[in-house]
Amino acid sequence: MAAVLAAGFWAVPASGSDVSCGDVISEDTTLTEDLLNCPGNGLEIGADGVTLDLAGHVVDGTGAGQGIRSHGNSDVEIKGGTIREFGVGVSLGRASSFPGGVERGTASQRHRLSNLTVRGNVADGISLFRGVDANTLEHNTAIGNGGAGIVLTEAGQNRVAKNRIEGNDYGVLLVGGAHDNLVVQNKVGTNERVGIAVGLHPLAPFSDDDNRIERNTVIANGTDGILVATAGGANVVEQNRTHRNGDDGIDVDCGYGSCGPAREVTLTRNDADRNGDLGIEADAGVVDGGRNMARGNGNPAECVGVAC
Repeated sequence: MAAVLAAGFWAVPASGSDVSCGDVISEDTTLTEDLLNCPGNGLEIGADGVTLDLAGHVVDGTGAGQGIRSHGNSDVEIKGGTIREFGVGVSLGRASSFPGGVERGTASQRHRLSNLTVRGNVADGISLFRGVDANTLEHNTAIGNGGAGIVLTEAGQNRVAKNRIEGNDYGVLLVGGAHDNLVVQNKVGTNERVGIAVGLHPLAPFSDDDNRIERNTVIANGTDGILVATAGGANVVEQNRTHRNGDDGIDVDCGYGSCGPAREVTLTRNDADRNGDLGIEADAGVVDGGRNMARGNGNPAECVGVAC
């Protein structure tokens, strides 16, 4: 992954529609043709306030680099095309001071990613990494990526809405200190492991706090539909439908067998049916917001930790 994130720092500025693989986009740009077999990064955003319109075209890689990279920029819009076969499809992160260095300095904020298809990338489809805040990811498709369809690592106040996320290793991941994010009205299905996860282990040294998982349809993922497994608190899972997932529809694991005030998770009005094990499996101390429903799940208990 270090090689994936470091590739292509010294690219050449691009202007207007005269664009080639590896170029830096420093003004509003609309693609006029596909970019195929890019050997490193596809395109890099190099200024605040830029709109990159792929105009239905493809940015295609050879399994390395990042398809579209924006590190250290704000108020950027990226829309309307396909990014495929890179290490990471779209990467938003902090600016680095030197090639291969630790990400530091200026964060990427207030990006809007819309109507993008990210598919067949070696690792993640869309990655928001370290201090990448207040961005909107809406109406995108992430399919067949080797890592997560969308991953938010140590990122806050982002909106992930109305995306289609299918056939990846994980669907949506909020990890490493992700906080104050809204994941709403997404269709998340047939991912190899978890559909939507807030944390991956309750005893990991990270606190994922104040995230809302709301009104998503989470179907036929390999293990849990929705997993909350973090040392963080004030996470809310509300009005989701979890259906035909391999293990539990919703699994809340706060560690030490109990959620408690510091690890508060609230479950309200979720619908879990025909999952492999329980509809809802929650540690003691979870906040039962009421009106959760479960039926036809593999475990006749249907729900543990909340009333269904």
